Amino acid sequence: MEFEPPIASRSTDELMEIANYPENWNSSAVEQAQNELKNRGITDEHQKEKVTKWHKQAEKEHRQKMAARSIESYGILELLT
Repeated sequence: MEFEPPIASRSTDELMEIANYPENWNSSAVEQAQNELKNRGITDEHQKEKVTKWHKQAEKEHRQKMAARSIESYGILELLT
């Protein structure tokens, strides 16, 4: 199956995203991404490290968002009292 842009032309980060989040992608895209990562010499260990980094960043951003919301909520409650 052909994709636009072609899987092989995508960045290594994009390929790791496709390969490590298969629930978001067509199975053919996942297989092509996995093959391309192997062709590029990207190890499973490197991929795990990158995915862990992405998860930590997402958690940090979520905590910041929740903290901002709590401050906003407090400000609204302050105005109501």
